[in-house]
Parts: sequence; C-alpha cells; structure tokens
Amino acid sequence: MSVKNSIQAVPQHTINSAVLDPVVYQVVYAPGLDQSCFLLRILNINTQSIVISYDGVNDHDALLPNGILEVYGGEGSSQPTNSCALWRKGQPVYVRGTAGVGRVVVCGYYQPQGA
Repeated sequence: MSVKNSIQAVPQHTINSAVLDPVVYQVVYAPGLDQSCFLLRILNINTQSIVISYDGVNDHDALLPNGILEVYGGEGSSQPTNSCALWRKGQPVYVRGTAGVGRVVVCGYYQPQGA
C-alpha cells in the first residue's frame, strides 16, 4: 500500500492549563496521536510557560506563554535506511507548569495510506 499525495490532520487535543502542576506531568490526550505524524504543532494558549515531555519523565521542550512549537519528524535522505521517521501512532504529549488561564493544544499532521 502506498501513501497518498495529500496531508491530513488528526483531531486536535487540548488540556485546560488550570490543571497544570509545576512538578507532575499531565498528559494532554491519554490515547496519544491518532496517526503516525510527520509534524506536531503544540500551542501554549496560556498565561504561563510550560515544559513538554514525550515520555512523561524527561523535559524535552519548553514554551513561553502564547507560544507555538512545531516538531518535525526526520527526513531520511541519509544512509543507511533512506526512510522518514514519524511520530508514532499513540504517541502521548505531556506538559507541566504553573497553573494558568487558557489551554495547551496539540495538533498533528500525517500522510494517509492509499489503495
């Protein structure tokens, strides 16, 4: 099965920033990404900075209030595999930070399989 020459978006997922904790990570959407995505866009529409984790244990990224982070998969034009690395289906995104007013939004984009 080959991929289609189009891009689709997974449903966006949000978490209310009022539930954030500066120490404990909160998962934005427990089931994780609906598809294997080549692009994640994380929006911090919030009055406080946040820290982002992709494993719920380690700090990986940070976002200032009203910031946008775009995280791309790897383009594989290098040896040995010549393949593209994607964010896995089911990949959760975790955030922590001081409770604020607003929300954190996770969006993802993928290339669907064709017939």
